[in-house]
Amino acid sequence: MLTYKSNTLRFIHMNNTHTTEFSDLPAGLKISRLTGSFFGCFLIYWGLNAFTRWGDSPVIIAYCLFLCFYAILLILPSHKMHKLISMNKLLIILALLSVIFVFSQIAEIMFGIYRTTEAEMRPKSPILQSVMIFIALLQIPTFYFIYNPKALE
Repeated sequence: MLTYKSNTLRFIHMNNTHTTEFSDLPAGLKISRLTGSFFGCFLIYWGLNAFTRWGDSPVIIAYCLFLCFYAILLILPSHKMHKLISMNKLLIILALLSVIFVFSQIAEIMFGIYRTTEAEMRPKSPILQSVMIFIALLQIPTFYFIYNPKALE
């Protein structure tokens, strides 16, 4: 329930009693969140390793910085981030970054297929990118349900 307080000209959320700790979450959310944290660590490695894979063009530098920024967002403790930023803004940022990440992985897969067919080789199966896309998209509802565990009921 939102109320308008006229003397301060701002909205105040009346039910701002979010005190969910990580230990109070259901087991599925804990596993999903820990998977996201490990995925964030892997993305930092993946981004830093991109320099050795593709060189240091401006596009690759932007891609690596994006991966590191997205990884930091995934590593931060989501159950305490509501004190710094509103959860709506955090979910919008996470959703946008996840969609950009998915499109970048699809572009990487397509570029790999093009490169291998040009060299008359058989392209390898994009299993790693598929798992990365799944984990990235899984983090959006995980962040939402960590902030609002009553929505699971």
